[in-house]
Amino acid sequence: MNVSIRTTLIVLLAVLTTVSVSLTGYLSFRNGRIAVNEAVAQLRSEISRQIQSRLRAQLEIPVLINRANASAIAQGLLSENDPKAMERFFLSQIERQESVSSIYFGNTLGGLADAGREGTDGFLYVIATDDFKAGPFRKYAVDDSGGRGELLLTVPDFDARTRPWYAAARETGVSAWSDAYVLFTGQDMAVAASQPVYGDNGQFLGVTATDIFLSRINDYLKDLSIGRTGEAFILEPSGKLIATSTDEHLFVGAEEGGWRRMFLGESHNPVARAADSAMDTIIGDLSGIDTPLPFDFEYDGRRFFAEVTPFDRERGPDWRTLVVVPESDFMAPINENTYWTIGLILATLLLAIGTGIFGSRWITAPLVRLNRVTRELSRGEKGAVAPGSRVREINELSSTFNTMSGEMNRLLEGLRNEVAERENVENELRRAAARYRSVVDNIREIVFQLDTAGHWMFLNPAWEESTGYTVEEALGESFLDYVHLDLRNQESREFHRLIGRELDAYKGETRIVHRDGDVRWMEVYARPILDDQGAVTGASGTLTDVTERKNVDMAMRRMQKMEAIGRLSGGLAHDFNNLLAIILGHLDHLARHADIDDAARHSLDSIRKSARRAEKLTRQLLGFSRRQATQTRICDVNRIVREMENLLARSLTPRIELNLRLAADLWTTRIDPGDFEDALLNLAINARDAMPGGGELVIETCNRTLDEAFIGQEPAARLGKHIEVAVTDTGVGVPLEDLERVFEPFFTTKPRNKGTGLGLAMVYGFVKRSGGFARVDSLPGRGTRVSLFLPRVEGEAENAPAAGEVVDALPGGDESILVVDDEEELCELARATLADLGYNVSTAANGTEALARLADNPDIDLLFTDVVMPGGMSGHDLAEAATTAYPRLRVLLTSGYTDLAVSSLNTRRVHAELLRKPYSPAELAGRVRATLDMPSN
Repeated sequence: MNVSIRTTLIVLLAVLTTVSVSLTGYLSFRNGRIAVNEAVAQLRSEISRQIQSRLRAQLEIPVLINRANASAIAQGLLSENDPKAMERFFLSQIERQESVSSIYFGNTLGGLADAGREGTDGFLYVIATDDFKAGPFRKYAVDDSGGRGELLLTVPDFDARTRPWYAAARETGVSAWSDAYVLFTGQDMAVAASQPVYGDNGQFLGVTATDIFLSRINDYLKDLSIGRTGEAFILEPSGKLIATSTDEHLFVGAEEGGWRRMFLGESHNPVARAADSAMDTIIGDLSGIDTPLPFDFEYDGRRFFAEVTPFDRERGPDWRTLVVVPESDFMAPINENTYWTIGLILATLLLAIGTGIFGSRWITAPLVRLNRVTRELSRGEKGAVAPGSRVREINELSSTFNTMSGEMNRLLEGLRNEVAERENVENELRRAAARYRSVVDNIREIVFQLDTAGHWMFLNPAWEESTGYTVEEALGESFLDYVHLDLRNQESREFHRLIGRELDAYKGETRIVHRDGDVRWMEVYARPILDDQGAVTGASGTLTDVTERKNVDMAMRRMQKMEAIGRLSGGLAHDFNNLLAIILGHLDHLARHADIDDAARHSLDSIRKSARRAEKLTRQLLGFSRRQATQTRICDVNRIVREMENLLARSLTPRIELNLRLAADLWTTRIDPGDFEDALLNLAINARDAMPGGGELVIETCNRTLDEAFIGQEPAARLGKHIEVAVTDTGVGVPLEDLERVFEPFFTTKPRNKGTGLGLAMVYGFVKRSGGFARVDSLPGRGTRVSLFLPRVEGEAENAPAAGEVVDALPGGDESILVVDDEEELCELARATLADLGYNVSTAANGTEALARLADNPDIDLLFTDVVMPGGMSGHDLAEAATTAYPRLRVLLTSGYTDLAVSSLNTRRVHAELLRKPYSPAELAGRVRATLDMPSN
C-alpha cells in the first residue's frame, strides 16, 4: 500500500506534536513534583535553622546574665554575703529583660537571694532566706520604691544546695540547664540556666541562675510562616512539649494537684500525633540524634515532610525541633497545572493536524512540481523547466548557515577560553579573600572600618573579646557611643580632622567602655579610605588593647612617686620636729617657772594646743614615710577588729550600718597593732564622710595567696600568702582620675577645711612598713573598697605589753649628763630642763666636741645625743665610739626621724634607748631616769 508524502508528513507531524507535548507535560509534572520535594526539604531545613537561631538568641540571655553576675561576685563588685544588694541588682536586670522569669543566687550555706516577675505581665517580687542561709525563705511583692512590700509566701524549710540547678552547676563546675517546668501560678513555663561562681583564689562561692519564660519561644513559633498549613514543635527527648505553633496548651492540671506537661503524642492536632508515631517507628529514641534527620510519613491519604533537629547542647538545653510541612501545600498548583496541560495537549494536537495539512502542502509543492517535470522529461516532453530558483535559495541558505555555524564555533571556542581564564582569576580572588579573612579574624587587634559619619562598617571578632559587645550589635552604630564620655569631644575632633584630610594618619590612645562597665585603654591607628577619584569614603585602622600595660605603668609611677613623697615628707618632718621640740620645751619651761597671769597662761595653753596639733600632723607624715614599725608583734587581726567594733560604730552616723565579715581561719601577721588601729579608724571615718546620706560599711578579712598573674597587675605586691583586710562602703566613690593620688599626703577629695589629707597617707605608710601593700577599687556612685594586704607570719598571736604607770612628779637625780645636739636652742632647753631636775649637765654641738668632753670628764654617766648631726659623725657613730671607750656609759638617743633612728639601731652593736622628738619635759625626765636606772650589761 503506497502512502503519499503529504499523508506521511501530516501523520508524522501529528504524532511528533502529540508525543512532544505529552512528554513535556509529563516531565513538567514530574520535575514539578521533584522541585516541590526539594523546596519542601529546603523549607523545613530553613525553618529549623530559623528556630535554632531564635532559640540560641533567646537562651543566650540567661547565659550572659549568669556570666555577668558571676563576674561581679568574683570581683567583689557584688558581695556574695549581701542578699539585699543582690535583690536590688537582680531587680534592675529583671526590669531590662522582659523574657526573664527570675534571677537568683544560692550560697554555700544554702541561702537564697531571688528577684523575679510573676508571669510575663505580672508584678515583681523578691525571695530571700533568713540570715542568707538554709532555713525559711520568704517571698515579698516589690513596692513602688523597689523595696520589699507585702509578704506573699513563706516556705519553712529551704536549702539552695539541694535544688537541681545548684547541684548540677556545683557537680559539673560549668554552666548547666534545668528541665522545663510549669510556674507555680500556672501562667507560663520556664527553664533555668545556672553557673557556679568562684572567687579570685578559686574558692567556690555559690551558684547563680536565671529562668526565662518559654511563652516567648511559643509565640515565635505561632507567628512563624511554615508553608500554608505546616506546624513546628520544640520538645525534649522524652517527647514533652516545650513550644508549639498550634493553639493548644502545653500543660494541664494533674489529678494529684499541680500541673502535668503534655507530650507530643497527646496533642489534639492529628498531624502532630501522626508525626510522633512516625518518629517512634523511624527514629525511636530521640536522645540518640546528634544531626538533623529528615523523614516523611503519610496520614489520611496525604504525604507530609518532616525534620527533627537537635539543639546545640553547648549553647543550651537538650531539646529537639520538629518541623512538619504537608506536600499538598505545594502540589495544589502542580495538580491544577496538570489539567491545563492535558487540555493544552488536545488543543495542540488539533492545531498540529491542521497545520500539518497546510504545511505539508506548502513543503511538498516543489517536490510535486519536480516530480511532474521529471515525469514530463521521462515522456520526452520539451519545454519543461525545473524550479531551480527554489533549490538555489535553499542552497544559499544552507551555505550561509554553514558559514555562520563555522564562525559561531570559533566565537564559542574563544568564549570558552575567556570564561576559563575568568574562573581562574575568581578562584584566586576567593583564595586571597579567604587568607585575608583568616588573618583578620584571628589577630588580637581590632580591625575596623568607619563611614564618613563615624558609624562602624566592619569589625573583626576581636571586637567582641575586647569590649563585650557583639559585632552585630555594633555595626551601624557610632564609634563615639563606645568611647569614654570624657574623651568623646576630643575623639570627634580628631576623626573629623582625619576625614577632612587634615591628617594623613592618626595615632593615639583612647578609652573604650566595656559592656560590664570597665574602662579599657586602646591604642588607635587609623587612615582615611579613598575612592578612585581620591574622595574620602571613610576610615579604617586598628585598635590594640593596652589596658594591662597602662595599669602596670600607672602602678609603677604611683609606687615611685609615693617613695619620693615619703622621702621628702620624712625629711621635712624631721626638721619640723626639731622646731616643735624647741617651741614646746620653752612653753613648758614658761608654764613651770614664769610668774604670769591667767590671761597669759591661757595664751600659753592655746599655743601649746596648736603646737601639739602640729606635732600630730608631723607624726602622721612620719607614719607615711617610716619604713619600719617600732612596736611590732604577731597579731590576730580579727581580734583587733572585734575589740574596735564599738569604737568604729560610735565613729559612724546612725544611718550607716556596720557589718563585720571575718574569716574564721584567718592567718596571723606581724604588725604594730596601734598603727593598724589608727589605719582602720581612718578608713572608717573616710567611708563615713563618703556616705552623708547613710549606707553600709563592711569590714572583711580573708586569706589570700598571691600568684604571678596578680603580681603582674600590682607591681608593689609580693608572691606568697597574705591576709586581706578590706573596708568597703556604698558611698559616692572616687573619680578615676583621682585614684592614683589618694595615698598622697595632703591630697583629699573632701570639701575645704574638712580634712588634712593625711589619713590615707598614714594608712599607706603603715602597710608599707608592715611589708604589704594597699589597693583601692572604686566606681563613682557605687562605692569604694580599700584592701590592705599584709604578709602571713607563722606563730601564735602575742599579747600587748603592759602599760607603764603614770608618775605625776618629774624624777630627777645628781648624775652627770652630756647633751649633744646641733640645734643650739634645743640643746640649751634640754640642759636647762635637766639642770632643774638636779643633774650635772654639760653640752656639745657635734660628735667631735662630745668626745673631747668625755675625754676631759670620763665619769659622765649618760650620753643624751641627737641622731642626725652635721660634721660626718651621726649620733649612732658617737654612741658606738663613746661606749667602746667608756663601757659603763649609758646612751639615750633622740630623733624626729624615727625611721632612720630605728633602722640604724638594729644594725649597731651599741645598746641605746630612743626618745622621739618633740618630747615634753616629763617624757625627757622619765626616759633619762629610766635609762640611768637600767642594769649594766
